[in-house]
Amino acid sequence: VLGFSALASRAAWVAWVLGAAILILGAVAAYRPNLGEEVGTLILGVLSLISPWVVAFAGESRATSDALAVGVLVVALTLWSMLLDESVRGWMREHLHTH
Repeated sequence: VLGFSALASRAAWVAWVLGAAILILGAVAAYRPNLGEEVGTLILGVLSLISPWVVAFAGESRATSDALAVGVLVVALTLWSMLLDESVRGWMREHLHTH
């Protein structure tokens, strides 16, 4: 479906593993919102963004663009969700507020 060169390629494995982890953490965060799950999902989004170079499949343009698109969406949606969360905003006020 994603057009990867081989089902057993590094890009396919990274897509499956990160996708499953993002899905699981997203479901946990939806059921029981917690800063830990949101931070974990944010980290997974960043991992998706850097995976083409870390796992060495940047030469596969379609797999790279898919990893980047997923990474951008996951990071953006997670940051948005975190900013809407009152407990996160309270933590930010408490820890990032300059006097």
